[in-house]
Amino acid sequence: MPSGSSLTRRSTFRTVSIGFCVVAVTALTSCSEPTSVSPPVPSTSAVEEMCDTLQPKLPKVVVGQSQVKTDPESKLTAAWGHPSITFQCGVDEASGVAPDSELITVNGVDWFPQQHQSGYLFTTVGLAVNIAMSVPDQYKPETSALADVSTVIAQVVVTKPKG
Repeated sequence: MPSGSSLTRRSTFRTVSIGFCVVAVTALTSCSEPTSVSPPVPSTSAVEEMCDTLQPKLPKVVVGQSQVKTDPESKLTAAWGHPSITFQCGVDEASGVAPDSELITVNGVDWFPQQHQSGYLFTTVGLAVNIAMSVPDQYKPETSALADVSTVIAQVVVTKPKG
């Protein structure tokens, strides 16, 4: 009898181990799928160079979400988590920005918020390079994502010359 119970334990252990491996592989596969983010077309080579300098300095984690690959891969884009928080460097100025628009200032960077059906689109204002971040509702308060990237942006991107 003792040998039968040990055989049962091994079978159970193998079943649990195989089941765990299938779950782990499935989780890794689904998490590693790239996020679709359209790279913007920078207005000048100076903008593209600044984005190239900024991208590798972006944090690997934003609001607890690890950075994921983007599709297509580009030095002008980044993404974190699923659903993804997306980053685009070199975008056009935000539509709807006016001199009296309410801005959110995070770590020295001004952002223009635009609420959408499933979250917010934040676009920088007053920098030599316009940056957009899309933050899904799942990451409330959505402005928390800005805190994780604004410090790096303030260190790398210069303000737009007045005039």
